[in-house]
Formats: sequence, C-alpha cells, structure tokens
Amino acid sequence: MVRWGLSLLGVPLLSVILVYCLDWRDISECLQQGKAYDYGTGQCVQGLVVFRSFTERHTYLMEASALMALVGLSLCAFGLFRRS
Repeated sequence: MVRWGLSLLGVPLLSVILVYCLDWRDISECLQQGKAYDYGTGQCVQGLVVFRSFTERHTYLMEASALMALVGLSLCAFGLFRRS
C-alpha cells in the first residue's frame, strides 16, 4: 500500500516537471530567434502576445496531478497507520 502511495506521489511530480521543461524549451527557442511565443497556439510569432501562465495552459494536467498526489498521500498514510 505504501509503495503504491509513493508511486502516486512521484508520478504526478515527474509528469508536471517533464511538461514544464518541454514548454520551457519551446519558449526559449522562440526567444532566441528574436520572436515571441504565442501561448494559445504554441507557435513562434512576430509581435506581442498575451502571456498565459503554465497552470492556465495545462489546467487538466495540474488538477489531475494534484488529485493523484492526494490519493498517493492518502494511501501512504493509510498503509503506515495500518502497519503500526
């Protein structure tokens, strides 16, 4: 039970970090080219664009990750209390 809980705590964290790094790489490439990154379409464009935060762009990922982490924490707590 504790192993499953720890897995459910770690997987969401790693998935959010992976998606964040991929987003950051794309944005960085656009900025190095002297262009702007359109957060709505995910493309490099000329001119100004409206900034959208990471949590706005990936709402479902953030909510699912938080839910999985909460389930993992609950499983860990239940498994540890059951052992003792």
